[in-house]
Amino acid sequence: MKIIFIGMSNSGKTYWSKKLKKEKGFLYFGCDDFIQKKLNLKSIEDLSNWLGLPHEKKYIKNSQIYLRYEEEATKTAINLLKKEENKNIVIDTTGSIVHLPLKYLQDLSRLGIIIYLKIPEKEVKKMIQLYFTHPKPVIWGNFFKKKKDDHNPIEKIKKSYPQLLSYRQKVYQKFAHLVLDCLQLRNSNYTSDDFLEIIKKNAKIS
Repeated sequence: MKIIFIGMSNSGKTYWSKKLKKEKGFLYFGCDDFIQKKLNLKSIEDLSNWLGLPHEKKYIKNSQIYLRYEEEATKTAINLLKKEENKNIVIDTTGSIVHLPLKYLQDLSRLGIIIYLKIPEKEVKKMIQLYFTHPKPVIWGNFFKKKKDDHNPIEKIKKSYPQLLSYRQKVYQKFAHLVLDCLQLRNSNYTSDDFLEIIKKNAKIS
């Protein structure tokens, strides 16, 4: 079985990926791990500090570097899925995969089962608040453009962030073979066997 997790940060992509690796012997590839290694950073927090907020001077250059490594990570994941076609593999993508050319999601959809771990709307609102207290690395695409006359960029970020998340949700939904409520999974104490059974019964593969 080939499983590709997509979704926002904190949706459980890494948790379930590593659970399948540990308990069921899946080959695991984490795009965040790949990017952090390329940048010689040790944690998501380090990555967030390195990337910066979208109005900061360093952001444009660093976001381009980040996307270049993310594209390399995604290509590596695709090649792994092709090469190890007889093995169980789980791919843990980043939330910003939607900012790469969509051909990568199209390729992934042909090579495995894309599972979108969806965060309920009420939790998305909490994410918006948390972003400013515990920032995580975010690629903004075209959803934030700094202008010279912007006197309060933080307020602009607060207005733009919900639009960014809404866009991401639509893309995740479009490419998913199966959408699962991440909170329901978390609260139901599903085992790896339970999780795999849900996929087998419900994933819509054309």
